[in-house]
Amino acid sequence: LNMRKIIGEKLKVQKPLLTNEAKERISDKLLTSLLSEKEILVTYFEDGYILTSYMTVVHINPVKQIVICTDAFYKTYV
Repeated sequence: LNMRKIIGEKLKVQKPLLTNEAKERISDKLLTSLLSEKEILVTYFEDGYILTSYMTVVHINPVKQIVICTDAFYKTYV
């Protein structure tokens, strides 16, 4: 293993647990972004890392619990 990979593995964290209140706040912000087409700062968990990016919500599927966003360069995130 190279040094970069070892350091990357050490920086990984466990997926955070959210309270119902936090889930409601997140849901409200996502819905507001969808309806207003405004960019929001999104912090999310992926592959052991907490990532942050400015995104605009373009679709929400509550049944499948999927949120689709685009960034400033129109790259799509699910």
